[in-house]
Amino acid sequence: MLAHATSVREDPEIWADAPARFGLRPLLVDNADPAGEAIAIDYEAQLAAIGDVRLDNREDLRRELDAPAGSTDLTLVLALYRKSSRAGLDRLYGDYAFVIWDAPAKTAICMRDHIGIAPFYYSWHDGRLVFSSQLEALALGSGMPRVPDRASVADFLDDMSKLPLDRTLLRGLRRLPGAHRMAVGADGPNVERWWFPQRCAPVRLSSDADYARGLRERLEDAVRARIPRHDAIGAHLTGGLDSSSVATIAARDLRAEGRPTPRCFAWQPPPAPGSSELGHEHRIIESIVQADGFDVRYLSPEACDFVECLSIDPFVRPYDSALTHELGVMRAAQDNGIRVILSGWGGDECVSFNGRGTFAALLLTGRLPQFAQTARSVGRNPVRTAAATLKELARASAVDATSFLPGRSARGFRNRWFRPWHMRGGPPTIERRPLRVRVALLERGHIQSRIECWADSGARHGIAYRYPLLDRRLLEYALGLPIEQFRRGKTNRYVMRNAVSTILPEKIAWNPDKSEPVRVERYIGALTKAMDEIGALPAFTEPNPVTEKFVDVARVEAALHAGSQAIPGKRPPWIFGASRAVQLLGARSV
Repeated sequence: MLAHATSVREDPEIWADAPARFGLRPLLVDNADPAGEAIAIDYEAQLAAIGDVRLDNREDLRRELDAPAGSTDLTLVLALYRKSSRAGLDRLYGDYAFVIWDAPAKTAICMRDHIGIAPFYYSWHDGRLVFSSQLEALALGSGMPRVPDRASVADFLDDMSKLPLDRTLLRGLRRLPGAHRMAVGADGPNVERWWFPQRCAPVRLSSDADYARGLRERLEDAVRARIPRHDAIGAHLTGGLDSSSVATIAARDLRAEGRPTPRCFAWQPPPAPGSSELGHEHRIIESIVQADGFDVRYLSPEACDFVECLSIDPFVRPYDSALTHELGVMRAAQDNGIRVILSGWGGDECVSFNGRGTFAALLLTGRLPQFAQTARSVGRNPVRTAAATLKELARASAVDATSFLPGRSARGFRNRWFRPWHMRGGPPTIERRPLRVRVALLERGHIQSRIECWADSGARHGIAYRYPLLDRRLLEYALGLPIEQFRRGKTNRYVMRNAVSTILPEKIAWNPDKSEPVRVERYIGALTKAMDEIGALPAFTEPNPVTEKFVDVARVEAALHAGSQAIPGKRPPWIFGASRAVQLLGARSV
């Protein structure tokens, strides 16, 4: 059984007690919150645990369990399990994936945090559980045959579909989704969900100021909890509401401790040298640089980044399209000795939600005056808006109770002769009711996909990512807010803007335009330059006969040729689907 160690080690540590064995693979990331081992053992109760654990409610648990002041987070997890069994583990707040071996019960308890910040992969074969926080370690070291999962490959190739949260591209290698735990005994794995975002308690306060204050306090706590005690820190800074808020709060806390502010990274290219005119996104970023004195490194993808990403074997490494932007950040952070990067990513899905579904919510709850006022504020006729909203609701409800669209896209790059053993439905529609919209966004695969990809690639550069806007306490608060707090007339993300308006420049806090023409133009330019190198990849010169039968190679090559002739500044519409097809063709692990 293998798992990442987040503390620096010279040699792997092994713990064994038949029939269980734990091992740590040394990494460069230093987890000093608090410093301690990634294996915990309770000899008296015959319990052992291994994991990547960072708790937010560490001090509360320590007092409740009467644990020593220096107790590591994993030790607290083990003590909580001893006191309350697996049901008590629901009270853990933080980012974690761990396994507890309960020797008297001959059971392994595996658990992943509410979103899935810490990766967890496993296989169950011939009565043997093997798990890892790194897909490659599991795929190459578990002894399982590396055979493609046909249905998952079909999902991967389909532009409009997402890989299910519990699957990988290899048959028999699974993911434990976020908000799930698994008990494994002699009868095999039993997976259950332990956190339900749709069940969060409603939050009803007396004023907009109270709602904003509650959000800001929880956001500050979330950022503070993710600042390591000793490591150099980096932060994303795109000029958007989320990244600017996280970077600003982190900077204020660090200054209060007498520490340097985070080194910030922007996905935009540097401003043109000698130019007195800045582009729109550069003006936004520079406004917060001047307000808080940030040191910003502008980085945009180069042609080599596209080639490196398309060379990733998706059978053994998780991949997300945003990695083309983030690779440069990882390299720069590593060169500057940065071990932790704070990211505002994930805020759009809930905490800084834009209010989609407001019209349906007001209509369904009979708040007709507010409905009419909101429609007029955005320049729409209330009667026509009501008719259109009801039509959308009726169409969604006619599909099925949970509004899942059946079928899949016909625009993918699957070989037309390739048919998986079964065809799953497409991704869920975006519901017209705000709470369900937020829940659907949190549970779609794009969050877990990016988190796992950045965790894997970040670890290879000695970097860990932390996402304050996906903090469980913050999410539970935001999920309970009334829809009016997210959309107020023409203003979206209202409660988030209101919460951070006192700490951010006005042109960021209330900026309605997040367009990034400079970033997009540079991105497309680098992609165009990479076309010739992409065509020379082994995917085309030495295709894998196993994966070649899944992909329409001629169609991929035609798409690449068309992309090289694309209109400057316009992103080829095929890029995401074709990139997955290229990766699949070049895979060497199956």
